[in-house]
Amino acid sequence: MRGMKQGTFIAIIFWAGVCGLAFAQGMAETPGEIIVAPHRIPACSLTPPYEQKGFFSQGSRLEVVGKGANNMIHVRLRTPDGRSIEALCQREALASSARPKEAVAAGNPVWFEDSAGHQQAVELQSKSDEPLLIFFHADWNDECQFLWKELLDNQDFKNGAKNIVKLKINPEHGQDEGQLARRYKLRKYPTTLVVDKPNAKPRHIELFYWSFGRMKTPPIEYALGSVLGTETNRKPWAAKADEP
Repeated sequence: MRGMKQGTFIAIIFWAGVCGLAFAQGMAETPGEIIVAPHRIPACSLTPPYEQKGFFSQGSRLEVVGKGANNMIHVRLRTPDGRSIEALCQREALASSARPKEAVAAGNPVWFEDSAGHQQAVELQSKSDEPLLIFFHADWNDECQFLWKELLDNQDFKNGAKNIVKLKINPEHGQDEGQLARRYKLRKYPTTLVVDKPNAKPRHIELFYWSFGRMKTPPIEYALGSVLGTETNRKPWAAKADEP
């Protein structure tokens, strides 16, 4: 009797394991199924070598086309203008619900600050997989103050960037902040950098410029697009038609 119970118990575990495996492998493979992206999803090409070509933004409604190569899922995004964008996405990324927009925003204050904030920002990015925006500034620099007041601390910008991890660093606040400036190869004030994903190489973006002797910042939509990587072909002033 005891052996029979043990065998039954083992059989139940085996059956549950097989069912769980089948559920995981069969996730999101029903053609026509709609998946709302729980966070920013990397989009890979449909053909070898299946390189990443961009991202589907958080909240995108992705239609499942079918099973793709390399255990990925073939999805389609229909845009408001009628276009159809197809790509391959990692199964785990589509299945994950651990990074909803509200969770990232809840753990993300308006701006982290200096060396202590740097550690917190990096930790939050590792959990959220969202871009990290870094603003290097100095209290005495008028251009930094202008950029902060006109754009980075603007409520409309903050509303649009609530799911972006944000960090501002003043290298003159201490030795640790100075080391961060050297680590990120700071050359001038103001400097704005974006780390697109954890451990990625930082890229420089222009959120400040001079035009006809006046300080300028680009439109908020351009600034947010620069952080998210969707604004890559225009200079900041081209968005305002006031090239210096």
